[in-house]
Amino acid sequence: MGTGSCKPQNYGAFKTEADLSAKQFYAVKVGSAADQCALSGANEKAIGILQNKPGSGQIADVALPGGGALAIVSESVTVGQYLTSTASGKLEVADAASEHVIAIADEAGDANDVIAVTVVLFETYASDAS
Repeated sequence: MGTGSCKPQNYGAFKTEADLSAKQFYAVKVGSAADQCALSGANEKAIGILQNKPGSGQIADVALPGGGALAIVSESVTVGQYLTSTASGKLEVADAASEHVIAIADEAGDANDVIAVTVVLFETYASDAS
Protein backbone atom coordinates (compact mmCIF):
# COMPACT_ATOMS: atom_id res chain seq x y z
CA MET A 1 0.00 0.00 0.00
CA GLY A 2 1.12 3.50 -0.74
CA THR A 3 2.93 5.38 1.94
CA GLY A 4 0.87 8.46 1.18
CA SER A 5 1.80 11.66 -0.48
CA CYS A 6 3.65 14.45 1.28
CA LYS A 7 1.83 16.88 -1.04
CA PRO A 8 -0.96 19.09 0.31
CA GLN A 9 -4.43 17.64 -0.05
CA ASN A 10 -7.34 19.30 -1.85
CA TYR A 11 -10.61 17.53 -1.01
CA GLY A 12 -14.17 18.19 -2.07
CA ALA A 13 -17.37 16.70 -0.65
CA PHE A 14 -19.95 15.15 -2.97
CA LYS A 15 -23.05 13.06 -2.34
CA THR A 16 -22.76 9.56 -3.83
CA GLU A 17 -25.28 8.29 -6.39
CA ALA A 18 -24.58 4.65 -5.51
CA ASP A 19 -22.84 2.59 -2.84
CA LEU A 20 -19.10 3.30 -3.22
CA SER A 21 -18.07 1.65 0.06
CA ALA A 22 -15.94 -0.90 -1.86
CA LYS A 23 -14.40 1.74 -4.17
CA GLN A 24 -12.01 3.65 -1.93
CA PHE A 25 -9.08 5.03 -3.99
CA TYR A 26 -10.98 4.71 -7.32
CA ALA A 27 -11.59 7.54 -9.82
CA VAL A 28 -14.94 9.32 -9.68
CA LYS A 29 -16.78 11.66 -12.04
CA VAL A 30 -19.56 14.23 -11.67
CA GLY A 31 -22.87 12.47 -11.18
CA SER A 32 -26.30 13.42 -12.48
CA ALA A 33 -26.13 16.66 -10.45
CA ALA A 34 -23.17 18.96 -9.83
CA ASP A 35 -23.05 18.07 -6.11
CA GLN A 36 -23.04 14.30 -6.75
CA CYS A 37 -20.36 11.83 -7.81
CA ALA A 38 -20.34 8.42 -9.46
CA LEU A 39 -17.68 5.84 -10.30
CA SER A 40 -15.66 6.85 -13.36
CA GLY A 41 -15.50 4.56 -16.38
CA ALA A 42 -12.88 3.97 -19.07
CA ASN A 43 -11.16 7.23 -20.05
CA GLU A 44 -14.06 9.29 -18.72
CA LYS A 45 -13.52 12.82 -17.48
CA ALA A 46 -12.93 12.00 -13.83
CA ILE A 47 -12.97 14.85 -11.31
CA GLY A 48 -10.91 13.20 -8.61
CA ILE A 49 -10.13 10.11 -6.55
CA LEU A 50 -12.36 8.77 -3.76
CA GLN A 51 -10.57 8.74 -0.39
CA ASN A 52 -13.24 7.24 1.89
CA LYS A 53 -15.84 4.41 1.81
CA PRO A 54 -19.29 6.08 1.51
CA GLY A 55 -22.51 4.17 1.02
CA SER A 56 -25.26 5.29 -1.32
CA GLY A 57 -26.37 8.87 -0.65
CA GLN A 58 -23.51 9.48 1.78
CA ILE A 59 -20.76 12.09 1.55
CA ALA A 60 -17.71 11.17 -0.52
CA ASP A 61 -14.33 12.73 0.25
CA VAL A 62 -12.86 13.29 -3.22
CA ALA A 63 -9.23 14.27 -3.77
CA LEU A 64 -9.31 17.02 -6.38
CA PRO A 65 -6.65 18.47 -8.71
CA GLY A 66 -3.92 20.41 -7.00
CA GLY A 67 -3.20 17.95 -4.23
CA GLY A 68 -1.95 14.51 -3.35
CA ALA A 69 -4.00 11.34 -2.90
CA LEU A 70 -3.90 7.58 -2.77
CA ALA A 71 -5.17 5.63 -5.79
CA ILE A 72 -5.53 1.99 -6.83
CA VAL A 73 -3.86 0.93 -10.08
CA SER A 74 -4.86 -1.86 -12.46
CA GLU A 75 -1.38 -2.54 -13.86
CA SER A 76 2.31 -1.88 -13.23
CA VAL A 77 3.15 1.82 -13.18
CA THR A 78 6.36 3.75 -12.65
CA VAL A 79 7.00 7.11 -11.03
CA GLY A 80 5.96 10.02 -13.23
CA GLN A 81 3.58 8.14 -15.51
CA TYR A 82 0.28 9.76 -16.47
CA LEU A 83 -2.76 7.76 -15.28
CA THR A 84 -6.31 7.52 -16.62
CA SER A 85 -9.42 5.66 -15.45
CA THR A 86 -10.27 2.09 -16.48
CA ALA A 87 -13.81 0.77 -16.97
CA SER A 88 -13.79 -0.25 -13.28
CA GLY A 89 -12.51 3.12 -12.01
CA LYS A 90 -9.00 1.88 -11.19
CA LEU A 91 -6.11 3.82 -12.71
CA GLU A 92 -3.97 2.66 -15.62
CA VAL A 93 -1.19 4.21 -17.70
CA ALA A 94 -2.44 6.76 -20.24
CA ASP A 95 -0.75 5.29 -23.31
CA ALA A 96 -2.58 6.92 -26.21
CA ALA A 97 -3.41 10.39 -27.48
CA SER A 98 -6.59 12.09 -26.25
CA GLU A 99 -6.84 10.19 -22.97
CA HIS A 100 -8.17 12.04 -19.93
CA VAL A 101 -5.42 12.03 -17.29
CA ILE A 102 -6.58 12.11 -13.66
CA ALA A 103 -3.24 11.62 -11.87
CA ILE A 104 0.53 11.38 -12.08
CA ALA A 105 2.17 8.47 -10.24
CA ASP A 106 4.31 9.62 -7.29
CA GLU A 107 5.48 6.07 -6.63
CA ALA A 108 5.69 2.78 -8.53
CA GLY A 109 3.17 0.00 -8.10
CA ASP A 110 1.77 -3.21 -9.56
CA ALA A 111 -1.79 -4.33 -10.32
CA ASN A 112 -4.16 -3.67 -7.39
CA ASP A 113 -1.58 -1.69 -5.40
CA VAL A 114 -2.60 1.56 -3.74
CA ILE A 115 -0.01 4.22 -4.56
CA ALA A 116 0.58 7.92 -3.91
CA VAL A 117 -0.39 10.20 -6.80
CA THR A 118 -0.74 13.87 -7.64
CA VAL A 119 -4.27 14.62 -8.84
CA VAL A 120 -4.40 16.53 -12.13
CA LEU A 121 -6.81 16.99 -15.03
CA PHE A 122 -5.67 17.20 -18.65
CA GLU A 123 -5.86 15.38 -21.97
CA THR A 124 -2.80 13.68 -23.48
CA TYR A 125 -1.25 14.47 -26.82
CA ALA A 126 0.40 11.81 -28.97
CA SER A 127 3.81 12.88 -27.64
CA ASP A 128 2.64 12.33 -24.02
CA ALA A 129 1.69 8.67 -24.50
CA SER A 130 4.06 6.35 -22.63
